[in-house]
Amino acid sequence: MATVVMTRNDQGDALVDCNSQSVKDIAGFLVEVARSKPQDENAERCYRWARYLNPDSGEAANALGRVLLLRRQFDDAADLFALAARLTPKAPEPLVNLAAAQIAMSEYQDACESCNLVAAYRDRNFAPAYSHWAAALERMEKWGASKDIILLGLQNCANDHDLLYAYGMYLLKTAATPFEWEFAWEHYKHRPARIQLLDRLDDIPEWHRESLEGKRLLVCGEQGLGDQIMFARYIPALAKMAAQVWVHTRPELARLFVNTFAPPLAFIDGKCAAHITTTESELPPNLDYWVAIGSLPARMSQRFGIPAHCFQPITLPARYLAGTRKPANDGTYRIGLCWRGNPAHYQDPLRSFSLDTLRPLLNITGVQFFSLQRDDQDSGLPNLADGVDLQETADNIDTLDLVITADTAIVHVAGALGVPTWLVQPTSYSDWRWSQKWYPSVQIVKLEALEQRVHTALLMNPRSE
Repeated sequence: MATVVMTRNDQGDALVDCNSQSVKDIAGFLVEVARSKPQDENAERCYRWARYLNPDSGEAANALGRVLLLRRQFDDAADLFALAARLTPKAPEPLVNLAAAQIAMSEYQDACESCNLVAAYRDRNFAPAYSHWAAALERMEKWGASKDIILLGLQNCANDHDLLYAYGMYLLKTAATPFEWEFAWEHYKHRPARIQLLDRLDDIPEWHRESLEGKRLLVCGEQGLGDQIMFARYIPALAKMAAQVWVHTRPELARLFVNTFAPPLAFIDGKCAAHITTTESELPPNLDYWVAIGSLPARMSQRFGIPAHCFQPITLPARYLAGTRKPANDGTYRIGLCWRGNPAHYQDPLRSFSLDTLRPLLNITGVQFFSLQRDDQDSGLPNLADGVDLQETADNIDTLDLVITADTAIVHVAGALGVPTWLVQPTSYSDWRWSQKWYPSVQIVKLEALEQRVHTALLMNPRSE
């Protein structure tokens, strides 16, 4: 049996002999156990103890770095990844994790160099090196170079879902012909959210445009709240094709989707055609097919004879969400503001901006401003979006003349209501969703042009006359 060598110093403190093989084995065991657990404070303690027991453990340094990366402690995480890369000179993962931290800190060229080192000297078949490399190039708006790296990665890792998904997003952003759009949506099926659904629903066939006559179809919500709103536009068409459509979504969207999609579709041939649920226990047995909500543009495109990139079936009105209130008629121009998204989103540092950026707008006369920011403790504005229920938020947005927002669920709610909306994009940010006009009422506005645009809107607003 291995023994742990311990001594005591002059003060009587117990010291561990870190050169003992048994101690190094214990450190390795701690890392392995913690990896299988949630990456929380307990995992951090395990990794720190492992590093204490074995300071030369690259695995412990890399694992601790991942915990700090999730907490957005990017500098400390990068230092640990760099250490892990030195301690494990053949392992590709620490350098790719270092690239992730460098991307988060806007050190894009350094991230490219880290990924290049992996592909050139450590493991050319390590797919995450290419996806992170392409992401860094995209942040630098080097679209062609990003595409080249993705294709290079696919030469070495032809079936990697993340690379195929990255290629799909690139095509969705740049495609210009119907064929390219169909090709892009075909690659979009490799997104992580759909792959997870495939694993969970392996006992139900996935729908691939088969006839739905007399069938029960489950539409699975996936990705963010905004994505589900954007793709939900296809639900009415599905309800006309199937005997029953069940939509499994998040609680925040449930009442909004019920009010939007269930009432006008309440009965077809005497049967309820649309059901909105937030729990799997409410789903009926014997479902015939399932489809991820993000797959609907690709699945429905041939049905309507239109390219998959077209933002709506031809009969769908520009306003398709259910709001219940009308704009206030008190002569005041009403503007709602939202400046940040979910901080856990990997692109949030790029898409969000500071409240201080919007403060000059608050001095403009003739305007009443409202906050559409969840958990807003700083602006001092009346908050119209502080509840969890997005139906309440939609009702409040319906009272506004204009919404100014970062790329969050708010832009999708406002756009699907047909409310005039400015999607504010910082210079270094772009997303494939806005390469096409999914919502006729949404305009893209660059951050630096925002104040002048508000003044212009007021001049053109009849209420200011």
